[in-house]
Amino acid sequence: MEKFYTINDNYAEIVLSKDIYPLVSVKKALTNFMEETYIKLKDNNDEIIVQMVLQESKTDLEKIIGEFYNELL
Repeated sequence: MEKFYTINDNYAEIVLSKDIYPLVSVKKALTNFMEETYIKLKDNNDEIIVQMVLQESKTDLEKIIGEFYNELL
């Protein structure tokens, strides 16, 4: 399975297609992770890029990304 995200220490970047995920849905899903991460959104032509940085290094970033994808459904 191809991953559409990268993780580097406590930083992650997730690339989402606008054809699949509307911006409003992405924003709504991200509200559930604002206590654990700092979030930045970039709105490119055909993509939405989500950048997450952990607030505490104890949290598992890969788990947060999985939960984020579940919220997007």
